[in-house]
Amino acid sequence: MCGGHFTKEEPYSEKKAKCNYCCNLIKYLGGTSGMRNHLMRCKENPNKEAFKRKKLLSSTKVSVSPSPTFSKFDQNASRMKLVKMFVKFELPFRFVENEDFRDFVWSLQPRFEVPSRIT
Repeated sequence: MCGGHFTKEEPYSEKKAKCNYCCNLIKYLGGTSGMRNHLMRCKENPNKEAFKRKKLLSSTKVSVSPSPTFSKFDQNASRMKLVKMFVKFELPFRFVENEDFRDFVWSLQPRFEVPSRIT
């Protein structure tokens, strides 16, 4: 349970877990946030600093805006940027037919329809 940091205590109906580092019993009635908080405070936890860094990094991500998940996709604008890049770097247009290139573009934006080289 919880990445090997805790052991579920019996009887299971009491919903308690024992910290594998300090042996304290932690309740997990509404979820595992109590256990996570304990791991950040536990003096015996050898990974305590790693938990604090994860929290710091995740709070940094939240403040970044605008979120790319909420951006509006424009097929025509994306296509024009692609053409501009190919012209600027003098890339052959047949490159767009390469399966790896199409795979890469799809990983960035699955809705983007890569034009053919004769378009």
